[in-house]
Amino acid sequence: NVIGNGVTVKATTPGKYYLDVQNDCGIVHDSIEIEQYPKPIANTSLISGVTCPGLNDGKGLVNITQVGSQIYTATWSNFTGLMADNLAEGVEYVTVANQFGCQTIVSLAIPYIGPVVNTSMINASCVPGGDGSLTAHVTGGTPGYSYQWSANTGNQTGATASNLAVGLYDLSVTDSKNCQITLDN
Repeated sequence: NVIGNGVTVKATTPGKYYLDVQNDCGIVHDSIEIEQYPKPIANTSLISGVTCPGLNDGKGLVNITQVGSQIYTATWSNFTGLMADNLAEGVEYVTVANQFGCQTIVSLAIPYIGPVVNTSMINASCVPGGDGSLTAHVTGGTPGYSYQWSANTGNQTGATASNLAVGLYDLSVTDSKNCQITLDN
């Protein structure tokens, strides 16, 4: 197959191409192999999620399957390299490219793994009451939680604030890594 003649010839598919170069001294025959490099093969792994609201402390890793002697780069939204930290909660996209410009985009979900606080209550029997209670139920984060209820509870510090009258109460829960969640009730 003749794919062209002249000084520049464009090969559109991989394979072996034969060259005939003619000058005043005769014809020189040669060949060249055009290789096709596949798109990079990659996936991601979560190292750790976000540990507290507002922190960008998630960590992730991109895993690249080596094909031949290709050289790869991995580009995150704010970092270049195989491992990235300071990631926010949500989805992070990583572009993996080889030295030939072939690229693959992979994603990594960065979850929130910090404390989540819910409360349950026992209503006060009547105004002014004084026999109601609120209990904090904490999941996630790092156990070893401390509790601080608002001043109108008498600054109670347990998971349950008791002897409460009808009213509004606030709660701050701090886990052992100092992540604080505040509920305004």
